[in-house]
Amino acid sequence: MSRAPFAYAPDGSVLVMGDGPELFAFGANDGPLWKAFTEGVIVGVAGNSTTVVSVDSDGRLIAWRGLDGSKLDETTVETAGVRGLAMRPDGLCAVIAKDAVVLTTPKGGANVLAVPGACTAAWGPGGELAVGTEGGGLQVFDAAQKPTGSCSVGSAVTGIVYRAPSQWLVAAGTKVTLVSADGKLAGAAIDAAGPTGEVACTQDGAIFAVMAGPQQVTIGALGSNKRLGTVTFQRDVGGVGFGQQAWLAIGLDESEANRIDLATGQICKTEPAHGKVGSKWPMTVECEPQSVRTAITTVRTAGKAIATQIDHSGSSMGGNGCLYSCLGTALAIFVCSGCSGVISALYYFVYLG
Repeated sequence: MSRAPFAYAPDGSVLVMGDGPELFAFGANDGPLWKAFTEGVIVGVAGNSTTVVSVDSDGRLIAWRGLDGSKLDETTVETAGVRGLAMRPDGLCAVIAKDAVVLTTPKGGANVLAVPGACTAAWGPGGELAVGTEGGGLQVFDAAQKPTGSCSVGSAVTGIVYRAPSQWLVAAGTKVTLVSADGKLAGAAIDAAGPTGEVACTQDGAIFAVMAGPQQVTIGALGSNKRLGTVTFQRDVGGVGFGQQAWLAIGLDESEANRIDLATGQICKTEPAHGKVGSKWPMTVECEPQSVRTAITTVRTAGKAIATQIDHSGSSMGGNGCLYSCLGTALAIFVCSGCSGVISALYYFVYLG
């Protein structure tokens, strides 16, 4: 499935999109921040609150300042068939090429991992790297770039994301498969209801979103491994990503995007990018916010009750605790009133008598 390069920072600070040689950045309020031009066609983007990174089909890896788009650093990856990018929080980039993944930064220097047919990759929280292949394989490397395990998911891998606390979500064919953190075991698979593309997951591991066909995104719950609904457009989807909480961003063609708070149903759209005319587009969201909130609560509480009823029936006061409390309060009032009465009597007989 062809797509326009798209990334949404996990903290929700920036949306980044590529359109041919043009790079567009949008802020947390959906307004345009800046645009920049590259010499080649952009095939991968990433970003956080301080830095945006792009890679083009000629292997040019460029870091841009997040505030204004000033170019910071640039290097060239000398590997054929560059096709994508995944950036670790500390800035290390996995540049995906046809038969390898190049670990580098825009400042230069590289370590090459040979992975025949590599087509997508994702980082884990401890520096682990999962790489998917066109042949349906998944290979995981640890933080020292040593392989830990591999497995097959049956079809060409279209998207990978880490799912807390210790799994990978792997999109391939028409399914999203849960794979063990070491990459050795493929477990439960969820039907995406369409040919998959990129996949994204909330930071708590409760909700996932996956491209399911050129104009549809499927939403699912990972606590129950069930689909919750869909988001459908009448234009092509370029990518998906989750920011904070249940905020899902969906990148579209022509460098536009929607953001949806799946827990409340609130919908936002990007404002016109620099040099472009704004447009309106229809979309259909068929995903109940209550179902999303329930799924999130289920995962966060690990299936346990949110509130616990405290039973006082076994306490030393038995079932008369409330009665004893009331009698104690009345006695205190009586004593205080009595003290006031004695003081009044003394005043009358001593000072007025």
